[in-house]
Amino acid sequence: MEQKEFIQSGALVLQQGMPGDYVYKIESGTIDISMRDPDGEEVFLAELGPGEIIGEMAVMLGGRRCASARAHGDVVLSRIPGQELHKRVKRSGAMHAYMMRLIADRAIRNISLFAGLSAEEKASLPKGEGPVLYPKKSYLFRENEPIAHLYVLCSGHVQHFNTTDTGQEITVELHKPGDVFCKSAACLHDGFFSTSTRAIDDAYVIKLPIGQFKEVMRRYETVADRLLFSLARRNMINQYEMEQRATMTAPQILSSFLRRLCYSYGFDPHGFTLPYKKSLVAARLGMETETLSRAWAKLAEYGIIVDGTRITILDEEA
Repeated sequence: MEQKEFIQSGALVLQQGMPGDYVYKIESGTIDISMRDPDGEEVFLAELGPGEIIGEMAVMLGGRRCASARAHGDVVLSRIPGQELHKRVKRSGAMHAYMMRLIADRAIRNISLFAGLSAEEKASLPKGEGPVLYPKKSYLFRENEPIAHLYVLCSGHVQHFNTTDTGQEITVELHKPGDVFCKSAACLHDGFFSTSTRAIDDAYVIKLPIGQFKEVMRRYETVADRLLFSLARRNMINQYEMEQRATMTAPQILSSFLRRLCYSYGFDPHGFTLPYKKSLVAARLGMETETLSRAWAKLAEYGIIVDGTRITILDEEA
C-alpha cells in the first residue's frame, strides 16, 4: 500500500550504504541524487522530478543503496514497500522489463565519470548489458583474460585480487554498490586483465563494452579528464597505503581503513555495520587473520568501539 509523505527541503530521503526496503515515487517537487565515489568524493548525479521513481535498485536487486537522495525544496513522495513492488513486478512482465531497463539506464548515467555531462548528453550514452547476476564466489573475469567491459556494481560486493606464483591471493580492492571498476582499461589499446574479480555475495552488475566507453571518452573531453583524475587519485591512495603499512602498527592501519570506509560509504560514524566479513578486511589490508584479531582488540585506544560487526567512531576528527 502506498503512503504519501511530505519531505521538507534539504531532508535526506535515501542514504548511500543503507539497506533499501522502500521505493518512492515523486509526486511533487524535485530530488537531488548524489553519491560518494570510491575515492570519497561527493558527486552530484541528477535532479529528478514528478513521476520519477527513486530507490528501485536496492529493492529490486537486494543490497544497499548506491546513492543518496535529498529533497531540493519541499517534496511530496509516495512510499511503496519493497514487497509490494515485487508483487507488482511478478504479476506483470512489462513492469519487470521496465524496472530492469530503468536500473540499467540509471546505472550507466549515474557513473561518476559522466557527472559533467548534461541531461541530454547522458540520454545519448550507451545502455550497457544487464543487470547481470553473478552468484556468490563466481568470477566476473580472471587474470589474463582479454578486457571487454567496464563494470558498474549495482548490488552486492566483489573482490579484486592478484594471485602470486605460489598461489597466494592478494586483495587489491573491495568494491561496493555504485563502484565502477576496470576503468584503467580505457587507457589501453589491446589489454588483458592483470587481476581477477569474483563476487563476495550475490552481485548484480551492468557491463559497458569497453569500445563504447572509449567512444564516449573521445566524444566528451570531461569524461577523459575525470577518468585521468580518478586514476591519479587512486594511485596516490595506493602509495599512501603502502607508506602506512611500512610505518604504522596494525591497529593504526585498521583504524585508518575503517575511517576511510565510513567516509567512502557515507556511513554514520556514530554507528554503522561492517559491510563485509573481517576475513576480507584482513585480505584487503594484507594482514594475517591473527594479526587483524589483535588489532581489532586495540581499536578503543584509537577512538573506535567494536561490538561484533557494529563500528562506532568516537573521535571523528582523528
